[in-house]
Amino acid sequence: MTHSTDLSSQSEMVQSLDVDGNVLEVSPQWLAYTGYKQEEVIGKHFTEFLDQTSVKQVKLNFPHLKDYGFVDNVPLTLIRNDGVNEATILNGSSSYDENGQFLQTFCELRTLDYFKNSNIALITLLEKERFFKIILNLKANIAGLIAQEWEYTEFLRELELIFQEPAEIKTTCTGIHISKQALREKIELELKSFEQKNHIIDKVYTYDCQQLSEKFAIEAADFLIVMNLKNPMVEENQSTILLAIKSNIEQMTWLAAFQDIVNTLESAFSAFKNRIEKAQLIEELKSLASTDSLTGLYNRQKLKNVLTNAQDIFERYHRPFSCIMLDIDNFKQINDQLGHSKGDEVLVSIAQTLQIHSRKTDIVARWGGEEFLIVLPETKADQASILANTLCKQIQNLKVDKLKTCSASFGVTEFTQSDSIDTMLIRVDKALYQAKHQGKHQVVTL
Repeated sequence: MTHSTDLSSQSEMVQSLDVDGNVLEVSPQWLAYTGYKQEEVIGKHFTEFLDQTSVKQVKLNFPHLKDYGFVDNVPLTLIRNDGVNEATILNGSSSYDENGQFLQTFCELRTLDYFKNSNIALITLLEKERFFKIILNLKANIAGLIAQEWEYTEFLRELELIFQEPAEIKTTCTGIHISKQALREKIELELKSFEQKNHIIDKVYTYDCQQLSEKFAIEAADFLIVMNLKNPMVEENQSTILLAIKSNIEQMTWLAAFQDIVNTLESAFSAFKNRIEKAQLIEELKSLASTDSLTGLYNRQKLKNVLTNAQDIFERYHRPFSCIMLDIDNFKQINDQLGHSKGDEVLVSIAQTLQIHSRKTDIVARWGGEEFLIVLPETKADQASILANTLCKQIQNLKVDKLKTCSASFGVTEFTQSDSIDTMLIRVDKALYQAKHQGKHQVVTL
């Protein structure tokens, strides 16, 4: 998880610890929140500022932080200088020298206030996200209409339907419905007077709905978007579209977005390009959310979905599936002796080997650290064990620069009627542990 490493931060609680867990430095916000002075903190062991339960958590997680370079979402109770116990979440990462030797850790502590503020920010972002989706959909749908080369009157009719889709748009006037023509003409007279008095020459602007609602029957809204478009299809060479908007998003944001809408209506092909780029961006985001950035394999979250789907198929159609868990042998030594870049090279090489020598129907993922997990649909345990032994030999044959030998230990198991995903994972992890305990570079099936 991404966290701050800025020890000068005035807003984040950041600390740095040495190899023994002693405090090297803390951010001003760390001191301000806890109430300690710098001389009361520097050189002290971090556990001196925690309750007993948290001390156990530190002892459990600190070795992992040093050896593997990160810990995520570790719950701790911080004891402030005034004696108040404060629930926090710690995220940390480690730094190493060019020889892979541990230097120090950087950790950020997040309080409940952080998550409360994050929740408020999330709500705001969701509102903005909905707004951006509305705008993207409007652009895409309008571009689609123009690309289909509708007749002009049909285009206006479909355009009004598109504008009516978002709940934030309360009233639309495109000039197609005769029943709205009288209202439209009265509003346009009002707007023309407003434009002349205020010397408005922009294609799109906003107008306070309260001033209109006192005179005309417009559904409750916050403001009116007025779009004056160049339109060679009419004698005046200009069409006006009116949209009454009710939204928490400020007028200027809508105004900027609808400037693009006007451009879309006036230039179809450029907006159509935007729709294609949107689809590509969505696919890229989906890919990033499901793959491991280093190896290109599926990540842990994606594989959990795969396992859940395999369980559903097993329960509905009684189709078997198995899984293989493997862990690179002596990986810490590789990092320590050859450096983390070489360790990354080993991870990538093994990932490629697993993909090449697994079947097309098998799903290979990086489970975490130096562990990989393979889901094998339509496969019994004995078949999975054969593949695991093949992979074990292929990894042994790997040639990685500066690395004399490379090996991995494997655990294999098959999903059973009494299993859940968790019990299956526990069992395959146990098989892997047994393979490690029996001398590594082997396959154990349970």
